[in-house]
Amino acid sequence: GRYLALDCEMVSTRLHSHSLARVSVTNYHHAILYDSFVLPLASDPVTDYRTHVSGVTEWHLRKGYARPLDEVRAAVAGLMRGRVLVGHALGNDLKVLGLDHPGYAVRDTARYKGYKVYAGGRTPGLKTLAREVLGVRVQEGRHDSVVDARVAMELFRREKGGME
Repeated sequence: GRYLALDCEMVSTRLHSHSLARVSVTNYHHAILYDSFVLPLASDPVTDYRTHVSGVTEWHLRKGYARPLDEVRAAVAGLMRGRVLVGHALGNDLKVLGLDHPGYAVRDTARYKGYKVYAGGRTPGLKTLAREVLGVRVQEGRHDSVVDARVAMELFRREKGGME
C-alpha cells in the first residue's frame, strides 16, 4: 500500500531524555507491518522507563527480545521508502529514529489545520482527536504505539481529502 502509519515510544537514558524504546508501523487498513522494542545501548543505560506513559518495562528491552537500533532503523527505513508516512507529531518520531522523510510524503495529524479547532487553534493531542473525532478513548494510562499508529491512520482516513 501507499500509506504507512508510524508511532514510537520513548524512555529516558543517562544521555537522552527521549530515547527510542518501541517502534510500530501499521498500514492503511491497520494491519501491523512492524513492531519492535529497541535494545538500549550498554553505554547509555535507561534511567526511567516511564512505564506509566510508555508502557515499556525493563522486560521489553531485554537482550534477545529487543532489537538493536541500527536493525530497527534499517527495517523502518525500508518500509518508508517510496511511501506516504502518516502519524501524529511525526517530527519527534523521525528525530528519535534518526530518519528523514520528504515533506511532500508526510501527513501529520498534529499539523492538520482542520484538527486544530479541537484545541482552540493550537496543536491538538492524539488523545483529544481520538475522543473528539473518532469517539474512542486512548492513552488513558499507558500508551501503545500500535494503537496510536492506528488512531493516526484513522484520523488521516477521515480527512484524507483535506490532508492530501
